[in-house]
Amino acid sequence: IQDYHVNDNVSLRCYFPEVPHHHADNECIIYISASAFVINRFEPSQYYCSHMANLSGRKVFQIAHRLAPEHKFPIFLYDCYDAIQWI
Repeated sequence: IQDYHVNDNVSLRCYFPEVPHHHADNECIIYISASAFVINRFEPSQYYCSHMANLSGRKVFQIAHRLAPEHKFPIFLYDCYDAIQWI
């Protein structure tokens, strides 16, 4: 597991598979938690993302975006877009 900072508002966590798929350098999975964008699911989703990386043999990037209601719609979409561009 490795953490990255896209900018002051957005972080990523990358999960690496134990055994990479032979095309794993060019492919990844981007995980955006289905939390209605109001609940921080960064830590609770750790097992799921790690398991997904190991099953697929690909890196899994989990996005930690700003949360509502402090940050109104569509802020989280901009955060996710920035993270995807960074990846």
